[in-house]
Amino acid sequence: MSSGAPPATVLLVDDNEDFNFIHERLLHTVSPDIQVFARQYAEGALELLASEEGQSVDLVLLDINMPKMTGFEFVDKLSTIRPSINDDIVVVMVSTTLNPDDFYRADQSPYIVRMLEKPLTQTMLADLLDEHLPVADAADTAR
Repeated sequence: MSSGAPPATVLLVDDNEDFNFIHERLLHTVSPDIQVFARQYAEGALELLASEEGQSVDLVLLDINMPKMTGFEFVDKLSTIRPSINDDIVVVMVSTTLNPDDFYRADQSPYIVRMLEKPLTQTMLADLLDEHLPVADAADTAR
């Protein structure tokens, strides 16, 4: 990274291990220095974000439909754990469904910056990192 900024940190929250694996590999392809945490359940992700280690998370890629707690419920709980959520974490909702109600809810949330359809591609991730995180030349690396 030429900017001298510390590597960005991404948290993947998805109950599907395959999506976590694929997205983590793509993130490392886009930005080899990026730090990635993966959690299958929202509860584990909230525990991480409440910990000292979780304070470094810059971006959360969050599945909507998970057991026990939906992505929307996760965001509501996160806003109580980290009231500064809008200042220090970018939350992107991801889903395999194209339910218009989910897009509307995500759009109405003050904490969710966008919603993307899974599986994410290398170009989608590069564009996302380039737009929201201090990752040098992420978009150029993916193209």
